[in-house]
Amino acid sequence: MKNIFISFVVAASFLSSAFAVCAEETPPVQSVQPAPSVQTMPQVEQTQPTQSVQPISSNEQNQNVQPQPVVLKNIAEEANSAAEVQEPAKKPVKDPSIELTNKINAFIIQKNLRSNGRQIFSGISVINQPISHPDYAKYRVFAYEEAYLSALTTFFKSVALDIKAETEQKVFNDQSSNRAKFEEELNEEQTSFSSVIDKTLALTGAKLDAALKEYGIDPAQYNAAPADQKKTMLSNAFTQKTVQRFSKSLGGVTTLQTFFMNNEEGTGAVGVIIAYSPKIESVAEALKIGKKPAIDKTGKPLAQLLPLDNSEKLSTMLGTRLLIDEYGPVIVAFGQWANSSVSEDPAIRAEYRNAAFEQASAMAFKEISAFLNQSYTAEIETERSKILNEFAVKEGKTGMITEQKEREIIDKVFRQAQAHTSSYLQGAQTLTQWIYQTPEGHEMVGVVVSYSFNDIMQAKTMFDKEPHTGTQEVKKEYDPSYEEGAVTMDLDTF
Repeated sequence: MKNIFISFVVAASFLSSAFAVCAEETPPVQSVQPAPSVQTMPQVEQTQPTQSVQPISSNEQNQNVQPQPVVLKNIAEEANSAAEVQEPAKKPVKDPSIELTNKINAFIIQKNLRSNGRQIFSGISVINQPISHPDYAKYRVFAYEEAYLSALTTFFKSVALDIKAETEQKVFNDQSSNRAKFEEELNEEQTSFSSVIDKTLALTGAKLDAALKEYGIDPAQYNAAPADQKKTMLSNAFTQKTVQRFSKSLGGVTTLQTFFMNNEEGTGAVGVIIAYSPKIESVAEALKIGKKPAIDKTGKPLAQLLPLDNSEKLSTMLGTRLLIDEYGPVIVAFGQWANSSVSEDPAIRAEYRNAAFEQASAMAFKEISAFLNQSYTAEIETERSKILNEFAVKEGKTGMITEQKEREIIDKVFRQAQAHTSSYLQGAQTLTQWIYQTPEGHEMVGVVVSYSFNDIMQAKTMFDKEPHTGTQEVKKEYDPSYEEGAVTMDLDTF
């Protein structure tokens, strides 16, 4: 009896050790401690025969085995957690045009721009190429001009709009009993050879092609299936057409602020805010005819108002700004372009750079001309249609007739806008030319031009005064004031 009991204990100890070894071989599972029965083996010989040792119950054995499914579940959870760490959720890419819309609206509210009789309009345009494109800087300028034109369209639409609308509905409904029947029409291509062709149908493959060619018939044309035929049974088309036309000549529209944004993928957009008010227009009208604007306020010199020595800041400025310098109102225009040359020859790069400066200078002078006066014409034609058709279709290949339906939405927009400027800019001054190398390696160039009554007077004094014939004193036409005023465009003034 004693030997049997010892054998039972040894077997139980072996099973417990086997479970422990299996647990140790599984990496994520915590090792299972051996069963207490292994340590009690030496004590069995000292036990009195009358004292019975209770065998290890099945419940005690299960306590060592049961944790395994739980541990396996933890392994899956740990694996999922590791996968989440290795593959984080991808953040959604922001749309730069949407972001700019929000920022522009916030800027307008924060600065209280719609006050003091000003009208504020904005426009946004997406840059057609990513920031990695070699001509990105040029595409950015184009995007600004498109955004400006969009804002200008909105502005002129509010002041000079001729609109014509046309609504039309066409309904056709055929409820005849034979509405799905197709009339047999004589096929113009049928000739006297048709009977020969019918007889030749018995031939196959090359014999058929050869027979057709003998009678001057192209096998490819013969084998082509006739076109499907359609017969309309129901048609309901609702169409709304609108034509907007506006044309006006006006001065005094200035760029109030420009915005630039790029998202994580390098896609960018340009936004612009333009401003108009009667006071701004009065400045444009006065400068256009060479008169002093009726605004006595003066401020700091342009060298203190503008970051003329910071090309990075100048690269963010496009269009015009109406400022107050030490002589009074002055319009400042910013033009820019890019040098896309990748030549290693410095002389060639310099030639491309000079050409880029010419483009930037022309843009700046055009901006001043547009501020003084520009004629704008535009036409926007839109069409919206809802179409429901029901028709019978006769398949050309099989001759089977089926009924089909189609639903369509027509959404079309045609826009055409033209802005013309024409001004005699006597006295316009080039304040600076700058070059900026962007972090992405684009070489941008720019020109800053100013135009004011003082500039006009200096030009007239230099070129228009009569030859000096004696001691006659030249009459001074303008006595400048040196009182300091606002640093940037004074929104309370304009």
